[in-house]
Amino acid sequence: NQGIKSLPYKWSDTPSKENSLEFSKHALGFYAGYGLSRINLSGQSSEALNLRQNSERSLDAWGIDIEYTWNFHPNFSLRSGLNYRVITDETKHVFSERILVYVEDTTIVTITNGDGQTENISGSQLVDGTSFTTKTRYNYYQFVSVPVILSYQKRWGAWYSDFGLGLSSSVFHVNKGYVQTSENLEYDIHLDQDLLFRKRWQFQGLAQLSLGKSISENWDWNIRVQGSRSLNGMESSANNINQHYLTIMLQTGLKRHF
Repeated sequence: NQGIKSLPYKWSDTPSKENSLEFSKHALGFYAGYGLSRINLSGQSSEALNLRQNSERSLDAWGIDIEYTWNFHPNFSLRSGLNYRVITDETKHVFSERILVYVEDTTIVTITNGDGQTENISGSQLVDGTSFTTKTRYNYYQFVSVPVILSYQKRWGAWYSDFGLGLSSSVFHVNKGYVQTSENLEYDIHLDQDLLFRKRWQFQGLAQLSLGKSISENWDWNIRVQGSRSLNGMESSANNINQHYLTIMLQTGLKRHF
């Protein structure tokens, strides 16, 4: 009797009391998920900081992970791989424009006499005014990072849960969109002419809580909540505005043991 199949253990071909379970040390997982993100902009008070704090907000985040797991102990593992993330921000930019309009035969002033009667004085007049236009922009911050996570796992038959903590470092990132750094002026974060968003290394702290189930001898199904927080932002040394994110994502995927 080989008993209940429960991974990350593989059953030996030779059923015996001593070797009925063979420890599975390696696994490869594929995950996808969606979540919410919160932007935090800070730094020395300036027009650019005030404009961005009042106009920008995070909408959502989604990502795809390829993850290698090394089970070096029945309850502990190290995980690494590649994480692809996209964070979407909404920003509303207000533009003002001075308008001069010359009008003829218009009421300039209304006079009320002592007996209560009113009299309109008409003529020509140059009207000086301001027009305001609001543009809604969407900014996309895309990056690929390499995580390293230490995880503790507890099993109940075919079910298991694990909790992991770690760090990730971005090795590639692409930004698309615009930020408003001063009145009536937008800055293209993709072209990034002033190198404000070209930080080479971006680090994030990670935390994961997972629930999984063995669905066959070699495959697991997994659902997990992953939280990440920027540790050093995405701004370069030329940018005096610190831009950090807190992201919570729900992911699901499959993991194969080998």
